[in-house]
Amino acid sequence: MNDCRLIGVPVRDLEVAWPFVEEMLFEGLDTALDEFNLQDLYGFIKDRKMQLWTACCEIGEVSACMITEVVEHPRIKVCRIVLLVGEDMEAWLNLDKGIVAWAGALGCTKIDAICRPGLKKLLPKVGYKQTHIVMSKEIAQTILH
Repeated sequence: MNDCRLIGVPVRDLEVAWPFVEEMLFEGLDTALDEFNLQDLYGFIKDRKMQLWTACCEIGEVSACMITEVVEHPRIKVCRIVLLVGEDMEAWLNLDKGIVAWAGALGCTKIDAICRPGLKKLLPKVGYKQTHIVMSKEIAQTILH
């Protein structure tokens, strides 16, 4: 039996919850494609542009945390998993059902997860499939006149 729980952190509790997830989120930022830092994430969550979720498998212990955002495209509303980090993913992988229910209630018709290659082996167990590959190239910053 799995005793893990998915907890969506309300904005009013962000200041209290942040110290419990900050280090874990920082460790996951190396896979975040340099889109943001910890201060950015905190601000986006506080401004309700992103959401913070935790997986707790033991009382008082955060086993994993996730940042989501809801993106509205012209033809589809998508829940995007921006950052997913934690330990013993097999223990809390099935908590995906909570995100699916939440996103569906908001009118999302799909969830996209931008994640590191290691998760490619685990996410199909809960219904995800690879649809794209993200490749990046750094562009030198120059001033054009």
